[in-house]
Amino acid sequence: MRILLSTPVPELVSHLDADSGVDVSWLASAEQIESLRSKGLGGDACEYQVSRSKLDLRSVREMRRAIKQKQPDLVHAFYGRALSHAVLATLGMSKPPAIVSFRGITSKLHRLDPSDWLTYLHPKVVAHACESNAVRDAMVASGIPRENCFVTYNRVPPVAGVESRHELRSQLGIPENAFVVGTVATMRPVKG
Repeated sequence: MRILLSTPVPELVSHLDADSGVDVSWLASAEQIESLRSKGLGGDACEYQVSRSKLDLRSVREMRRAIKQKQPDLVHAFYGRALSHAVLATLGMSKPPAIVSFRGITSKLHRLDPSDWLTYLHPKVVAHACESNAVRDAMVASGIPRENCFVTYNRVPPVAGVESRHELRSQLGIPENAFVVGTVATMRPVKG
């Protein structure tokens, strides 16, 4: 299977690149490509300049060129602009790749909003990776079939060389007998 990722998530690229049954390509700016290559990221890279607009013709052309060059079976778009670029880039293709979105917010989609039709509601988008059950429920409530929404949790990769619990508590000034709960997140009302 040939997969084109709109964003070079290093862990995902490395995981897919290690699978002999997957040919992974990813899109990034020239600077990102150079930086990620210097860190040893595998897969094939294609230049793609992300714009501020869902209708940016330059970004759509770059995405289309990458799709024609790599001939992916699947394009995974991690955010709305890249999703609209993928939808527009595949217009008129006789054998377009399947397009999969990623969504991490619980805001409902609106059937009367053209930008939602250009992205998550577009018929070319065959599946949605939802960051949580709440996001999936919001997608379903927006009219997307439940069987097209899959919960895929994000995570923070473990850091090597973590100190012992005692050292961490001492470093942070937390008493040994204190009950501790921690989270790493961007807190917004619409986050999934």
